[in-house]
Amino acid sequence: MKDTVKVTTEKSSTEPRTQLLNGHSAPTAFYNEVYLNICAGVAAMHPGKLYTAKMLVLDGYWNSLITKSWKALAGRCFAHMVSCKVFPIKFVQYKKSRTKHYEK
Repeated sequence: MKDTVKVTTEKSSTEPRTQLLNGHSAPTAFYNEVYLNICAGVAAMHPGKLYTAKMLVLDGYWNSLITKSWKALAGRCFAHMVSCKVFPIKFVQYKKSRTKHYEK
C-alpha cells in the first residue's frame, strides 16, 4: 500500500472548502486526502460485506487524524462521496449504529 497522507490541522478562512451533507463543510485539500486514502479500500471491497470508512482507508491514515473531530469529518467526507456516487457503493443502515456502514 501507498504511504499515508498526513492531515494538516491549520485552518484558514481563505482556503477552499467542499460543501458536505447536512450543512457541514471540509477543507477541499482534506477532502481530497480522504479520497486518495480510501480509493484502494473501496476497490478491494467484497460484495455483501459491510464496511466503515475506518476499515477502508490506507493503513495508518485513520490514526494520523489524531482527534475525534477530524475522524468524524473524514467520515462525513466519505459519506458525501458515496451520496454523490463517486464510488459504486451504497449506505446500509446497520442496527441502530451511529457509524455509517457501506456495502458494494
